[in-house]
This record gives sequence, C-alpha cells and structure tokens, in this order.
Amino acid sequence: MANIPFQTSINRTKPWGVAGDFMDANHNHMYPLTLLVKEYEEDDVKVEVGKFAWDNGDGTCSAIGTGVPTGVVHRSLYIPITSINDGATMIVPARYPAPIADKCSILMKVSDVPTVGNKIFVNNTTGAITNAAAGESVLGATETSFKIVTLCDNEAAAGITVGVTNWE
Repeated sequence: MANIPFQTSINRTKPWGVAGDFMDANHNHMYPLTLLVKEYEEDDVKVEVGKFAWDNGDGTCSAIGTGVPTGVVHRSLYIPITSINDGATMIVPARYPAPIADKCSILMKVSDVPTVGNKIFVNNTTGAITNAAAGESVLGATETSFKIVTLCDNEAAAGITVGVTNWE
C-alpha cells in the first residue's frame, strides 16, 4: 500500500483552485487540435496539468520543446487515476489527450518567488515555470505571452499558485 498522507487540516476559506483550473469567467480558447501525449521514454519530463506543452507536429505533445510553448494543459475530468495506491497526480498518461488552452486566464505554480505584473518564462529542457520582467533573459527559458495578475490571496513565496493571463 502506498504511503498516502491523511488529511490533517482544513481551509477556513475556499481556495482559488488548483494549477490548470481556469481563473475566471473570461473566454478561454482551447488549442484547435486534440493532441495526444507522446509515449514517454525513461527520462522524459512528463506532461502535467497546469504546466506548458509543445505541439510536436505529429499529433502529439510534450512537456519540453523549442521556442514558445503551444499553451497550458487545462485540468479536465477525463484524465484517469490509474492506481488508487498512487494518490493524486497531475501527470497526463501517455497516449491520452491533453486539453491545451492557448489563450486564457489560468492558475499555475511558479518555482520562484512571483511578482504581479511579471511575465511567465518556461524552461525548454525541464518545463520549470519561473517569472521575470518582460523582455528579461532567463537562462534556458523562453518568455511566454502569460503574465501574473494575482497571487490568489497567497503571500509571495516560491511554489505558490498564481493567476496568469495572456489576454491584454
């Protein structure tokens, strides 16, 4: 049996949501192609809900790529839990469709300390999401069209959920 921790606390207020949830009632545009997650090889970075994905051009998508990513993997209900012993996961299994939002307001986690107004950058070889001022250079990362618009009632700290949008 897997070591799944027992819930030990509750929130006093309803949270904004989890990575991959749409942030507001704005129109959210989905990428027009239904892409399947490519077969994973041993050391591949896995496609995750709330993170960026790239269209491989062959009907599949990956968690890493070159240039600007296609969009953010949206949280949907048709991604299965393959083993109840594994607990919760945000990884999309190979050969499953990845719902990719390319123009939206969405929640995601950033690995560094976020600042409202900063642009979102994604590392092209690890998929790590960071933030910096528009036009800055982040080693190994590509600036995306998304910018941080809210800290979702969190204090600025690495790893928190933030609200981002690429609507102007």
